[in-house]
Amino acid sequence: PLPVGDNLLIYAASGGLVTGTPVLSIRATFAAAETDECIESGFASGGPYGAFGFSGFKIVTGDGLNIAKLQFNRSGTGTFDVSAASVLSLPLEALGLIEDTDYWFDNGSDTETSVTTADPTFTTVTTLNATLPETGGYLVFGVANFRNNSNVVTNIRYSMDSTVISTNYEQDTSTVSQYSTPFVKLITATAGFHSFKVEAARISGTTFVRRARICVIKASAFSQVISTNSTADQSTSSSTFTKVTSSEITYNPSQSESILVIANPDANISSL
Repeated sequence: PLPVGDNLLIYAASGGLVTGTPVLSIRATFAAAETDECIESGFASGGPYGAFGFSGFKIVTGDGLNIAKLQFNRSGTGTFDVSAASVLSLPLEALGLIEDTDYWFDNGSDTETSVTTADPTFTTVTTLNATLPETGGYLVFGVANFRNNSNVVTNIRYSMDSTVISTNYEQDTSTVSQYSTPFVKLITATAGFHSFKVEAARISGTTFVRRARICVIKASAFSQVISTNSTADQSTSSSTFTKVTSSEITYNPSQSESILVIANPDANISSL
């Protein structure tokens, strides 16, 4: 069970086609209520790797009794694999963090927002206004769930005070599939008022966005936070793994402790 108070619930899984043409649904739940769902109807063959990824987060209120789960099902014919399934809860209040002092969040809405604006004109889906108490590091989490009504390229971006923090492009030809576009980044922000946004645009047709969420956590609320990131594009045609520039970081714990490791890349395929 999740401890009493606000918890940052983080979940992830991947799925891939084995045989047939199934439609796969993966969802996260807390206290038997759905917190997020992704659906894939256009699988590539070859097992769980690279076919479909699902991840996201939500701030949920624990009562010491209810639990969080990952669940999945399939419709259509055939079978699929689900792997790398994980659920993690960071107990913010149990760790002594205080809302609007150490962390801020907006869980978005389960109701879809219809986005017809064409890139580079964006529609604001969720806004989180926060007055930060100090200049320094802040962990920014963002995610949005979306689907399309045609062969649409969807652009989901996250910003602070109109400065883009992260951007994610997705394309799909299915009207059934639903995807999520999560990210996390350690940024530096000045003390005072800041406006964080989840925004969306499309290339053609219409995209529908829901559960667009933002969470900001003061880095100094933890004993140690280290981060690295690379914005440079890299490409590979190798069948072996290639390290992303600046993706390696060294952590030297000052004591025996549990640590939370989060990594998120943006990737696309130019040809098959």
